[in-house]
Amino acid sequence: MGKKNFLNRRKGRIKIVLRIIFSFLLLISAFFLISFLKNKIINMECFRIKNIDTILPLDKLHKRIIGKSIFTVDMGKIYQRISANYPGYKKIQIIKEFPNTLKINAEKRLPFVQLKSRKYYLLDREFVVLGEGSEPYPNLLIIETGDYKGRLERGEVIKDRKLVKAFELVEELEKSKFIQRFKINLINVANLESLFLLVGDVKIILGEGDFKNKLLILDSLVKKKFNDNLSSISYIDLRYKKTYVGYKR
Repeated sequence: MGKKNFLNRRKGRIKIVLRIIFSFLLLISAFFLISFLKNKIINMECFRIKNIDTILPLDKLHKRIIGKSIFTVDMGKIYQRISANYPGYKKIQIIKEFPNTLKINAEKRLPFVQLKSRKYYLLDREFVVLGEGSEPYPNLLIIETGDYKGRLERGEVIKDRKLVKAFELVEELEKSKFIQRFKINLINVANLESLFLLVGDVKIILGEGDFKNKLLILDSLVKKKFNDNLSSISYIDLRYKKTYVGYKR
């Protein structure tokens, strides 16, 4: 009786071991089958990228992406390359559109002002350098800081206190009626305490802050007292409670 129980227990253990081995082999077979099918699907011709839908001029990058599987294409690397090679664009978004299209959305950065240094550098509203020229760009306000003597690279961000103040002034000028009647040749922020505009050869000194109120005073003064004629004016100083006007001799 004892021997029979021993044999039964032994058979039971053997069955358990066989079941474990069978389950293990089944799992390995399933793993290899899934891997095989996965590779087959990944490498199917219908899932190879044939189209890139974008406004970006992706000449070199286009060649690297076309023909790759939409499943394995490295979205992170594509994003990094676009950000590095196309600093004139922002809000980059890469979307896979099955079965074989990659959609790349991006927003073009627009010039806001130009910075005068050894050259003229285009800046957008986020202080990103968009380009450079040896001559001033038309229809863009010129800012002079007295800094940045070296060359600035496209994509470089050059935000500092002087430029922040200059941008605040430009934003207020955009709302002002004064800029609609007079062409501003230059905004100089080399010394913030004596920040000034040049309108023709007339120097308009604003100082560091309260631009909205000072522009309202300037607009009213020029319109009512001088009838929008600045030909006799040398400078207007708006830094103090009293406005000072200097006349040409």
